[in-house]
Amino acid sequence: MTCSVFRPAALVLAAALLAGCRAAQPSDTGTSPGTAAPAGDSLEMLSPLREDGRYATGTGPDTGSEEMLLWVDYASHTTTYLCSQPNCSHNTDACTARPPQPQSNAVTPYAICYAAPGDRLLLYLSTDTSSVWVADADGSNRHAVIDWTADMISPCLADSEYLYYTSYRMQENGERAPLMLCRVPLEGGEAQPLFEMRYPADGTTQEEVLGAYGRNVVTLYADYREVLAVETPDLPPEASEEEYTAAWAAYNDKLAQCGSPHQVCLRNVDTGETTVLTQWEAAGQDPGWMTRWQNGRLYQLNSDLSTARILTPDGGMTETPVQWPEELAGMSHGSQPEAIIGGQMIVTCYPDDAPGNHRVAVDPETGACAEIDLMRWDPTTGSEEAMRLYGYSSEYVLLCCEQRETTRTEIAEDGTVWEQPGYLSRYGLLRTGDFLASNPAWSELNSGFEFSIFSAVF
Repeated sequence: MTCSVFRPAALVLAAALLAGCRAAQPSDTGTSPGTAAPAGDSLEMLSPLREDGRYATGTGPDTGSEEMLLWVDYASHTTTYLCSQPNCSHNTDACTARPPQPQSNAVTPYAICYAAPGDRLLLYLSTDTSSVWVADADGSNRHAVIDWTADMISPCLADSEYLYYTSYRMQENGERAPLMLCRVPLEGGEAQPLFEMRYPADGTTQEEVLGAYGRNVVTLYADYREVLAVETPDLPPEASEEEYTAAWAAYNDKLAQCGSPHQVCLRNVDTGETTVLTQWEAAGQDPGWMTRWQNGRLYQLNSDLSTARILTPDGGMTETPVQWPEELAGMSHGSQPEAIIGGQMIVTCYPDDAPGNHRVAVDPETGACAEIDLMRWDPTTGSEEAMRLYGYSSEYVLLCCEQRETTRTEIAEDGTVWEQPGYLSRYGLLRTGDFLASNPAWSELNSGFEFSIFSAVF
């Protein structure tokens, strides 16, 4: 089944530096979603996770508070700087573990590392501008692919030749230009818009990239325009508690009568063809199905947590009732499974009347469901929470198993010394089976490294 594809509207895009030279800008002239592009190999969703380890950003034992690029190696259970220089002191620009500094200002960018096809590394940097760099897997031989002053740029996919990303700009009249899927050669060249991502232009939602399948981008789109057309209660300050309760009850009743259509689609980057994999309509702001794409399969868990299903592009589907633990009944949940680990859908749930959370593994094949009882005390919230997930492969799961408050000594350029409050974390590797069985048989990583929040798996 196919559906029509949106045509690109006029774009207002800023200049891009591609491989160090001025490049022609993406435009809608001469390019439409149906325009064929050279066929290539399969697309891959960008991720910092690899089977043998993961890329991360954070601080090290001898670099103070400076954010560095890190490599976590599962086989050796170590974290090291992503530096290809022998005997490096890690305090000069020659160190490949130091993110490139933007020329526009002195603000240190936050960085996200992605593994890319061809044993390469993609580095996304963001301050007041966004840039994407390509390097070898060890961080060496890096060069800028995009240095863009667009209002938003988000790298999402790659193949052996191209980086694929979504981007938009605000137009001169204050309205947002369409969100576009674009691509640019990894070795530098002209950026090319492929097609418009659906966006109702009222701020409700936008089509998001879930993954890749062959030459197709897998996307999720939800249209909440009908829901947001319902006016929220606007009562005067002197309104009574009963009036507030009645007004909000009436509002929620109206929401429940609204429908929000959802679609998961395959959108071919070479032909522009859009194929609907599955679609459903949910009530009000309810997503209907929590969704995650992994390894050519669409995993879904009904928002009432009663049913799990798996869909495949060839039309296959299994649907299984979930045996939800009674002790977790009535909890709310996140918008999608946190991960698929060992074939299990990992879901985070939140009690309505207390801080903290719980992590649950749902088997979509059998409907079996069990809490993963690996918890830590979070000093930032003062509650016990599920250990934060930092990585996973077929064999290992990487977690922050402890976090405690501490202080570190900071020295200003003028020599002033002060104590800076902070947190010290311990990270551990678990075998996948031990993780799913809540068995804390840790292999602790070497100490002294602190991962940034951008390195967590959300």
